[in-house]
Amino acid sequence: MFDEITPFKKGFVAALFFLMIAVLVFTQKYLPYNQYRKLEFACSEQTNGIVVEFEERDSDGVYFYGPMVEFEADGRTIRTYAVNTVQPEKTHPVGESLVIHYDPATYSDVLIDTDDDVKRQFRNTLIISGALCGAAIISLILGIAFSDHSKEIKTYFLNKDGETFEQWQMRQEQANDGKEKLSLEKPAETDTDGE
Repeated sequence: MFDEITPFKKGFVAALFFLMIAVLVFTQKYLPYNQYRKLEFACSEQTNGIVVEFEERDSDGVYFYGPMVEFEADGRTIRTYAVNTVQPEKTHPVGESLVIHYDPATYSDVLIDTDDDVKRQFRNTLIISGALCGAAIISLILGIAFSDHSKEIKTYFLNKDGETFEQWQMRQEQANDGKEKLSLEKPAETDTDGE
């Protein structure tokens, strides 16, 4: 079955490859985006904060990078970690002033005002994933189109006597011509040695 690599098989393998890459790219950006959307919903208050240190942390298998910020809220000084899910390479120097959004219920969830970087990057990820899915479909279509359709799959079923359908049919036609009796049995072989 796999002894001959046909264009269809090549197209199918290429389609699987493109789909796996699309899923990988989508998953890599979706997890931080989903976490960010949850935080964005909760963090409704805006203020200015000062960076006091920079660190990374793991939350449910997703790495987040961002500064530890200090800000004033309701007459108290709050010091907490600010999530920066989309710019892991961007660091904020200690002492930098940032516009942040915080959760007024807990004060522990803080987001950096990223000017929609998360949404823009996720939109770009959707475009890339969509293009990879399109490449998968095109690979499959090309594999089908360039397959040799002249080689039709023929399956021969043998009867109990080892005859194919075509052989049995020929024998039946001969029987109808009166040369032998119509039977589902294979004609007995005769001994031609003169005995």
